[in-house]
Amino acid sequence: MINRALMWLVVMIGIIVLSTNNAFAEIQIEESFKHYQISPRYARDIVLELRRNSPVRRQNQIYHGETEWELRPNFRWKQIGKLCYVEDFVVKVETEYTMPQLSEAANADEAIKAKFDRFYEALLVHEKGHHEFGMKAAREIHYLLENAEPVRGCKVLRKRLKRDINRIIETHDKLNQAYDAETGHGRTQGAVIN
Repeated sequence: MINRALMWLVVMIGIIVLSTNNAFAEIQIEESFKHYQISPRYARDIVLELRRNSPVRRQNQIYHGETEWELRPNFRWKQIGKLCYVEDFVVKVETEYTMPQLSEAANADEAIKAKFDRFYEALLVHEKGHHEFGMKAAREIHYLLENAEPVRGCKVLRKRLKRDINRIIETHDKLNQAYDAETGHGRTQGAVIN
């Protein structure tokens, strides 16, 4: 009777351990802003100031904002017998936004502030859309790691997971670029100064 109770306890502990082997798996999000200053004297100067001061330049184009996301999946594996499985993992999303900011030294009047604030909010909505592609990729990687089937050999597991993770990132990077084409880099979302 004692042996049977002890065996039942060992089985239950084993089930709990196996079901919680990813108990510490999570997605960590870190967002930061880098602002560049503009100092328009008149409302019509906002566009000129954005063009003059924006650090975001690619292929002879000037952009008023930018979002760069980077995924850092980190996983540990464990081998039991010949099978290797993901023991625990963390997927970290680091996003940096580059956005314009009215300089305090500019002493902008209310018309300038109102026009800039409308533009800034629309641009931020657009840039947050870029961040969301990083988040979607992170959720897919999280799902991949959480549901990774044990395989023979940890080298095989690591190679397979890295390949699949890179494929997920490449897919969402392409979707991220298509988002800019579809929205005209935010123009269809109101990120434009008239």
